[in-house]
Amino acid sequence: MNKISENIVSYNNKKKISKPKDVAVGFEPRRAAIQIVKDILNKRAGDDTGYSAKTKQILANLPHRDARFATTIADFALRRKAENDFLLNQVMEKGVPEDAGDFYPIMLTATAQIAHMKVSTHAAVHQAVDLIKADKRAGKLQGLSNACLRKISRIVSKYKEKTGEAEWRPDDAIFVENIPKWLRQRWQSAYGREALEQIAALHRNPPLLDLTINGDPLAWADKLEGLALNPKTVRLFEPQPVSQIQGYEEGAWWVQDYAASLPVQLFGEDLSGKVILDACAAPGGKTAQLIALGATVVSVDRSKNRLTILKENLNRLKMDAEVIALDLMDENQIKAKLSHYEFDGILLDAPCSATGTFRRHLDIGYLKSERDIKTLSTRQAILLKNLASLLKSGGVMVYATCSLETEEGESQISHFLEENEDFTLDVLCPSQFSFLSKQMVNEGMLRALPNTMPSLLNKSDEDELNHNIGGMDGFFAAKLKKL
Repeated sequence: MNKISENIVSYNNKKKISKPKDVAVGFEPRRAAIQIVKDILNKRAGDDTGYSAKTKQILANLPHRDARFATTIADFALRRKAENDFLLNQVMEKGVPEDAGDFYPIMLTATAQIAHMKVSTHAAVHQAVDLIKADKRAGKLQGLSNACLRKISRIVSKYKEKTGEAEWRPDDAIFVENIPKWLRQRWQSAYGREALEQIAALHRNPPLLDLTINGDPLAWADKLEGLALNPKTVRLFEPQPVSQIQGYEEGAWWVQDYAASLPVQLFGEDLSGKVILDACAAPGGKTAQLIALGATVVSVDRSKNRLTILKENLNRLKMDAEVIALDLMDENQIKAKLSHYEFDGILLDAPCSATGTFRRHLDIGYLKSERDIKTLSTRQAILLKNLASLLKSGGVMVYATCSLETEEGESQISHFLEENEDFTLDVLCPSQFSFLSKQMVNEGMLRALPNTMPSLLNKSDEDELNHNIGGMDGFFAAKLKKL
């Protein structure tokens, strides 16, 4: 396995990212963390936040600081689940007792705090035992929980004393198991063991914040103490509220992972005079990109609520687009609202399994399944078919998904081209695009894995880049031309 830095560092100043500082902790934030973990492991999340209505209410009743602490605990519990389970298995020879209520999620979150977070071990153990005591079915195990968590604390302390490390870390081989089995099997089959191990190593840490700059990325990288990626993205290494970042109010940038910014760039650098349809457009990052390149944009989404967010984002950025609420699965709606347009280009960032964003949205690996991939790939095929007729001859359609599944990428495009002889694949070549590396091109299409990155501005050492700046979302895109 190629070693990937676990403490993501800035390429410019090698400054380690600070981890959450110890905060005033208590019963309620930990109870909220346990509720989040239960939602996801029991597949009870109610919407695209990954939280059930009950969990959202619990978080809403907490002060912001405590809510953030709760979500951080849950993140470490699930992001490094196999590592936490490894410690639990060392101290619980008989495993988790049956009919034990919330015993397991409580122990999982407590282990995450002891092994991976800068919190008081005494507080983590004490609060976990209190939580178990308060649970009717788990209460009888409070003695066992206290003994096991103290054993884990000793294991972690001895490791830190021996190695000088700030947190406990197992053998690298366990990292892969942090990824749910069904996903790691698919990714190993599609991309090989080495790529899977690299993805798993990156997955241990949360993704960093990327901003797409409506201006000079080098200048904004300097202002924000970030790193300029090629060609329009600045990556920030210190966590901070988005609304408090310099340039927010004046609309100098918008939040967009580097990988998500790539599909629009396949249209070219100048879209002046072009009319582009941004299908499934909300929350609007790609609409903003298209406008910044000079295009006249028609933004469509089926969700009126998400379109409201898109409009708010465009207002902040001082940009305009024609915004239409429309279900692109319905041919009658398409004819009624879009038939009078002649589009030079169409961007279809299609609804997908979003497995490429698993590092960002941990619930995906637990709440979705291969059945969802099959359902979504059928939906994607219909969207491609419905939109194809709206593109004028000589026009370009870019199809994209934030999925690592080939059914939603390469296979989808192959099927579309077989069914539509008036379209051809516009083969991508790294030499034509400054943001592409050889590893990101597969059969003439863009295939960005979380462990692949292009060059930095004014840099060319891709290997060093991969090791130091934290990867990106997984993404697929293909450029199709209508004859």
